[in-house]
Amino acid sequence: MKKIFFIILVITLELVLLTNKTQHVFIEKIDLKLKTNELAITFLFSKDNKTLLLNTKENKILIVLNLNNKTKILTDLENFNSSNLTYLLGFKYYDITSDNKMIIKKSQQIENITISEDNHNLKINYLDHNFCFYFNDYKQNFNNCHYVYIEKPNDDTNFLDEPELILYDNLNEEFTEEMYDKWIDTFYLDPAYYNVIKLNIESYNIVNIPINSS
Repeated sequence: MKKIFFIILVITLELVLLTNKTQHVFIEKIDLKLKTNELAITFLFSKDNKTLLLNTKENKILIVLNLNNKTKILTDLENFNSSNLTYLLGFKYYDITSDNKMIIKKSQQIENITISEDNHNLKINYLDHNFCFYFNDYKQNFNNCHYVYIEKPNDDTNFLDEPELILYDNLNEEFTEEMYDKWIDTFYLDPAYYNVIKLNIESYNIVNIPINSS
């Protein structure tokens, strides 16, 4: 009887310690552990906001596509220890603190990152990577896209140059099946997570960080 009681006590203590550890992870700021020549692109998407956070070891860049909840984006930036933005880009100026505020143009250079715009769609070039973001209907505005985000994928979507990875946040079964048949990797941006794409010289890596909703 004493042995059973002891085992229950040990299990209970382990569960308490595990719970405290998990909560501690959420409380601490997110460390992307970026290396030299590595870029992290974080999708800060919500029902009110649509922004991209670009982090390197030197810079913290926020690209705003749509912003209706300033409190939410400030919380997101704080979670990534990126409140002190190096650059803030948008199609208009926003009341968010940044060392440099810029209106998105057809093409602009921020150190070794080139950002191009066409009909409110974006192409980010970093090292040998081209990451294309289609926030409007997909019409193949850009060429040579290694990674593609499509806001509204459908089974009519075609590529002149097939990408390595396609990301989306609106599920479309026919589209997913077609990409699977073409051996193209697809990834669903789950709103319960911060979805991060890390690019280095050689390849990419996807990191999912649970969002603490409390």
